[in-house]
This record gives sequence, structure tokens and C-alpha cells, in this order.
Amino acid sequence: MSRRALNLVKKRNNTSHEGGALVAFVHVPKTAGGTVKAMLAAPPSQRRVIDCGNFLRSPEGMNRKLAQLTARGWSKDDVVIGHVPYGAYRAQFPPDVTYMTFLREPVDRVISHYYRHVDRAQGRDRTRGVKPRTRKRGGSLETVLSDPKFFYLSNLQTRFLCSDPAPMGRLEESALEEAKTNLRELAFVGIQERFTESLVLFQRSVGLELTPATDRHVNTYRPSIEDIDDAERQLIEEHNRLDAELYRSARALFDERVAEADEAFAAEVDVLRAATTTVNDRDNAEVDAVAEWIEGELPPGRTKLDDALRATAAERGIPDRVLKRAARRVAANRRRPDAA
Repeated sequence: MSRRALNLVKKRNNTSHEGGALVAFVHVPKTAGGTVKAMLAAPPSQRRVIDCGNFLRSPEGMNRKLAQLTARGWSKDDVVIGHVPYGAYRAQFPPDVTYMTFLREPVDRVISHYYRHVDRAQGRDRTRGVKPRTRKRGGSLETVLSDPKFFYLSNLQTRFLCSDPAPMGRLEESALEEAKTNLRELAFVGIQERFTESLVLFQRSVGLELTPATDRHVNTYRPSIEDIDDAERQLIEEHNRLDAELYRSARALFDERVAEADEAFAAEVDVLRAATTTVNDRDNAEVDAVAEWIEGELPPGRTKLDDALRATAAERGIPDRVLKRAARRVAANRRRPDAA
């Protein structure tokens, strides 16, 4: 962890945080922030996680939540998180807030975002080996990348880390330099592709016990980065040139902070990796068992659960998170071309 990050942690531990926040998390969509959010809210942390809205869905609603939070205040153990740009936080929050974020390789992030939120049906077809459809709900990748309405598929990480509180439309070159500068001011910057190492640094920075995290919001309806063709990859890269440069800077910064970590860091990473594997194996086994139960209960040809089946699941004590994952798995299997 950098000297600046350590100083910020000491500062947090010596203040009442009246008008300050323990952590404000800049959650760039599709960068593993959902997993971090769930980890913070779960035992043994059980911190109050305050959702500050989603800039991509409703900038007005997001700003309203930020203003309300600033007016009523928060406790020293609260964590503020949302799809909120750094500039939007800074426009309304006091200067002593501690900021954190995760970044992801830009091409992979765009693929995940596009096939999750713009055209999930096409992503489902591609993962099933079905030829892409002629008509698409959101439009082809080429179409949406050129459409201002889908600005979030172009340099979204730079948008979220620059100083503009409402980073829509065309980005100036200066936004990249702002984002690079801001990254170095953040107490923590994680890298999605180095998730376990990132979690150790994160948990150290906020004083959490070493805690494994289950996979959240994994998009099964998307091709892998290896499956897209060269033309698609090149198109994404052209529209995310700033993000590519920002990501390289973030990786370099991450390497610096890992190098600065003490001798116990590597051992903690190994322990967390093993614990995470165990937790996710157990979680997947639970989902497998519930999926098998759903297959036996859901009438042939159906892919959605009705209220009666959901009620039965609740009576059996099946967690909603597990039920949703199992239901998606059953639906995906039944939609396969070779399904009986």
C-alpha cells in the first residue's frame, strides 16, 4: 500500500468523520464492484453500505441522493458506493473523503457491458453457438458505439475517473490526464484481472478481516474476449483509446503498491485465494442443487419461475441470490438448440 494510502487510513482512524465518509467507492460498471459491495455488507464487516444511485440511469436521481446524504450526514463506519463518477462525488462531498475504485481491461469491460445491458439476447445466442440475429434489441456493436446514447461504451472508465461531474458526450483529451492524476490521489485502485491481490490491498486499506468473496453478477450471456473477431476488437479499441491508456497507468500504479506491500502480502493472497475457491465451490454446489430441484419442478418448455414456485423456494429456505442464479442456469440450458 502506498504511503499516501496509509496516511489516509491513519487519518480516518483519528477523526469522528462528521461531514466525512470512511470510503466513497467509485463503482465503474462491470469492474467487480458488485462483489466488493456484497463483501462489505456481509459478516464479519457488516458495514452500512449506502447506495448513491446510478449516473447512467438517472443523473438527476444520483445527484439528489448525494445531496440528501450530504445534508443528513453519515457515521464513521459507513461506505458510500454507486455508479457515481468521481467528479460527481467531489462536487458535493467535503474534501476529506477517502476514494477507491476498480478498473478493468477496456475491451473485456465493453464486451461484458454490451452483452449484459444492451443486447443480452444476442450474447445468449453467441454463447450457445447460434448465428447472430439480424435484428438486435440495442443494435449491433458498431451501431451502438457510434450512438451518443450509448456513451457508456466509450471510455467509461476515463469518464468516471476524470473531474467532470457529468461526463457525457465527447471527452476532451484533458479528461485522460485528469483521470490519471485522480487515480494517484485515490487511496485504493484495484484491478479486476488481479482480483485476489486487489482484495487483499482493499481489505487492508479499510481495516477488514481477510474475507473471501463469492462471485457476483457474472455474465454468462456473453462471448469471451477470445471469441470476438478482430474487427470487433479493433472497433472497441478505437472507441476506448483513452481507457486503454488509463488502464495501463492503473496497472503500473497497482504494481507499485503491490511492490510496497510488506512481506506478509504474498501469504495473505495465497490464503485468500484458497478460501475464495472453497467458498465459491460451496456456492456453486448449492446453485447446482437448486437448479436440479427447479428442473424437476418447472413444467417442460417453461423457462421462468412462477409465484408458486418462488413461494415454495422461500419455504425451503433457498436464498433469493441462489434461486436467481439457479433459475438463470436452468433457463439457459432449456434454450440451448440441442435441448430436448
